[in-house]
Amino acid sequence: MMGLALAVVAALVAVSRLMMGWVGRRHATRWRQREPYSGSWPHVSVIAPRRGRVGQENIDDLLSQDYEGTWDIIFVTTQEDASHDQLREHEAKHRRVRLTLARDVVQLAQEDGIHRGQKCENLLTAIAAASTETEIFACIDADVWPSRDWLRSLVEPLLRTDTEAEATTLSRLYPPGPGLASNIQTAWLIGGAGLLLGPSMFTWGGSCAFRRSMLDKTDVLRRWQGLEGPICCDDLNLSVALRKGGHRICYVPGPMAMRMPPEQEESLSTVLHFTNRQLLHAWWAQRDLFWHIFVPTGLETLSFLAALCVVWWQPLAALALSLPLIDILSLWGASLRLESMDLEGRIPPGSLRKAVLKGGAYGSLLATINCLTAMATTRMNWGGVEYTPKTVIGYTENDSWRAKTRSTSPLP
Repeated sequence: MMGLALAVVAALVAVSRLMMGWVGRRHATRWRQREPYSGSWPHVSVIAPRRGRVGQENIDDLLSQDYEGTWDIIFVTTQEDASHDQLREHEAKHRRVRLTLARDVVQLAQEDGIHRGQKCENLLTAIAAASTETEIFACIDADVWPSRDWLRSLVEPLLRTDTEAEATTLSRLYPPGPGLASNIQTAWLIGGAGLLLGPSMFTWGGSCAFRRSMLDKTDVLRRWQGLEGPICCDDLNLSVALRKGGHRICYVPGPMAMRMPPEQEESLSTVLHFTNRQLLHAWWAQRDLFWHIFVPTGLETLSFLAALCVVWWQPLAALALSLPLIDILSLWGASLRLESMDLEGRIPPGSLRKAVLKGGAYGSLLATINCLTAMATTRMNWGGVEYTPKTVIGYTENDSWRAKTRSTSPLP
């Protein structure tokens, strides 16, 4: 009976992976076949929060956007951040660049008793500083390597009548560096892109856009102000606010938002910290997304481990031992689609497929570990600051974002 149950689980996983692959392929095909947008393009403000030194490639590619309307870039940082002087130079050099300074959220909590995430504070500061002509805001993280059509691709769905979207999002893609850990991370992120088309879809804050008018239709500003929901989940707070108000989110397929490949080998602990923080965001802010990840991956992991224990006595359980292979095959198809949509040739040929072969089998186990860890975690370390869902605790020991080292003592 046990062997039959495990065989059924394996069959269900295979069918679900095939369905996810079919939905993703269908969405990408339809996206390619859509009629080009021929209307006018609105004024867009790109919100670019920065923490620590910024890579020159990121700045250059952001300034080289092929957008037909008027647009500007609002860099946001804090006074003591290492990026401050660098961004001041870009503001003086480029007419479309403006630098605005946000409050440091640890000081904000200590001096004014206001608790909110640094990313949320940066967004609020940029929105307040934006031109009155701005109709759409686009957001980009400091480690995103945008293609020339990044901005146009995010904005276009908001102008089309067939999408009826209030926000758009791209998926995150990390081309792998040397070592197993980096390949596991790449495969993990390729698999996560499928969630952007499911019932629990969300916006990724590192590369998204939304209408300015949406701010008055939802409670997202209250969420970013720390008055609703967890204080530091900027993008999932946006997702929850949009879905609560009945507004649609449009996922734009393609590798238009990437991170530069790492020059040094990444450690497994670094990858675990990164992936765990993503699942902790979901646990705190968007529980349906969390369960949508945990239930299938946890069941898959449990079935595989159980099959290892009983396969000698229950031959049918051998089907459950094929679960890692099923994951690799499904991720292989997704990697082929991503590589085919890389029009600027930024993805090293075959690198995503190699990452899937090396790291694809560990995705479910990694997600299961992260979900279990998230449910038992009460604090998050992010961007040099430690948070609980409702409070700013203080600085972490990571001072890499500062221009000058200072005390890392927590709030009294």
